[in-house]
Amino acid sequence: MVVSTFVLFALIGGLLVPGNCNDAHNALTDVPGLMFELLMERMSELELRLEEHVGKQIGALAESVRKLEMLTVHQAKVAKESEVNIKNAIVALEKQVTSVQKEVTDQRKQLQKQTADVVRRMARKMETMDQAVGLHQIVGPEGQLRPVYREAVNIESFGKGWSVFQRKSSAEVDFDRSWEEYRFGFGNVEGDHWLGLETVRGILQAGGRHELLIVLETFSGEVGYAHYDDFSVGPESDNYRLDSLGKYSGTVGDALRYHEKSAFSTRERDNDSVNRNCAAIYHGGWWFHRCMESFLNGRYYSESVNKRDGMVWKDFNDFETLRKTTMMIRRYSADTE
Repeated sequence: MVVSTFVLFALIGGLLVPGNCNDAHNALTDVPGLMFELLMERMSELELRLEEHVGKQIGALAESVRKLEMLTVHQAKVAKESEVNIKNAIVALEKQVTSVQKEVTDQRKQLQKQTADVVRRMARKMETMDQAVGLHQIVGPEGQLRPVYREAVNIESFGKGWSVFQRKSSAEVDFDRSWEEYRFGFGNVEGDHWLGLETVRGILQAGGRHELLIVLETFSGEVGYAHYDDFSVGPESDNYRLDSLGKYSGTVGDALRYHEKSAFSTRERDNDSVNRNCAAIYHGGWWFHRCMESFLNGRYYSESVNKRDGMVWKDFNDFETLRKTTMMIRRYSADTE
């Protein structure tokens, strides 16, 4: 720039020197061309500098892009590794949870089995120790203690330990009761009473097989019995169905067999198998079928009469009413030996 300016002034200065008019005239004639050359030279210089500057900027920008790409690749790699690590951690945690759940389930089953074994052993031990005639306490519905009367039977060497759940020997206690009363019981366990279906189920569920003994007495003083070696009753959800009786033995006939598999009915809960309410007709709760061949919760008559709404057992005295009835249960004798 300095050189070009100097040249320009030198040319102009030369034009003003005296005696050189011809030369000055010639020089003036060439001034536009020189100016153009100088301008082009200057523009070329500027272009080179601009190209150099732009090149540096592009190079810096390209380096930044390259570094950004490298960072992006690195971050993607780290994210991928993190995703894999998280998935592996989740899989490991799921396996651990499954293992813990299995261990808890196994321990629960083992505890339930051990608890059931302990309950059975204790029940057998208590039953063996608690066979004396008289009142005893047992665990009834909802964990409540309930009195039960244990009785000895001097028939066919049936012996002691029988829990009475039904006894009727007078008109003192009315057995025409509601479902709830038959469920939880009524009367005096030392006299006429119904122990309650829930309590009966509690005894039956204490473990092992149970037997049923029914003792009947006529107004003429004749005593007979019916024994069943596998007695069980279903839950309330199945209407306390008479699930099983087992094998019969006895002297009064197998009249209860007619009612096996029948649901329990009361005057307001008709669960029998006939198109009429047997419990309402015969005034008492029972395992009615169509309607009955035995019925021990009927009305009490003070003498022997042929009344099916009384305490009757078809095979014993052909529906003649009975003076006294007793129903008892006990763990099956073979289970306590």
